[in-house]
Amino acid sequence: MSNSDILAAREWAQKVLAQLAPRLETCTLPIFALQDDAPIQCGTGTLFAVADHSFLTTARHIADLPVEHKLDLYICDRSSGSRPWHLHGNAHLAIEDKYDVALWRLPKAISEDLASHSFLRLSDIHWREGPLRQGVFLWHGYPSCWSLTDRQRERVSVKPFTYLSCLYKGRADNFEHYDPKTHILLQYHSEEDGNTALNRGTVSMPQELQGISGCSIWQVHKRGDDPGAWGPDDAKIVAIQTGLQKSGSVVKGTRWWVIYRILREKYPQLRDPMRMHE
Repeated sequence: MSNSDILAAREWAQKVLAQLAPRLETCTLPIFALQDDAPIQCGTGTLFAVADHSFLTTARHIADLPVEHKLDLYICDRSSGSRPWHLHGNAHLAIEDKYDVALWRLPKAISEDLASHSFLRLSDIHWREGPLRQGVFLWHGYPSCWSLTDRQRERVSVKPFTYLSCLYKGRADNFEHYDPKTHILLQYHSEEDGNTALNRGTVSMPQELQGISGCSIWQVHKRGDDPGAWGPDDAKIVAIQTGLQKSGSVVKGTRWWVIYRILREKYPQLRDPMRMHE
């Protein structure tokens, strides 16, 4: 890309961020654990609802922490200062390792307590199988390296990281647990391709991406569509971030159709409202 093309892409990216930021920030939550009696930020989740059922999605390797490392997981409303809610029970984990996704049904008390957050609907999500069109993608999550733990106040301050990217075009046949039907691969830290950290004006690039696991990957724009006619409703969630490849230069996500299948299997009472979107 030429310098003028990159500049135009970044200007367009800032427009995207300005209009999408409220949506990204209210449907996304950091996930915390207690380690040595101190809270630590360890993952990211996304809120969505079907009918009157509220859910949180994240990566399975985050949901496995209570079993593997005996760490209790929590979420809370960051803006209202509500008490932390313990994530337990009703967690549905994808059985196959390559999927690496988890789905929590949130009790009504938790969803009502998340006053400053919003729950996405199926109309906000691209849940169908099949290849994705080339275009512009982003993820929005919470890197652990940006979180600061205040042991005395038993609180953690976090900063979100939003990154605009494109599909990875290199070889992927040697990537661990990679399945082209199941996963999406995105370029990271490759600004010569026009990739942009949307909040770079106020913060530096994170040294590591640990902590964004479980965040949602959005397709913001599809190649061939008119960027000048773009609106926030054009952005759809397409995957859940579940890993890094190629020394961290490629971000991997599991396609959202996997979550959709878990919903249909575990919640047959939701199949009728789900059919409205099929």
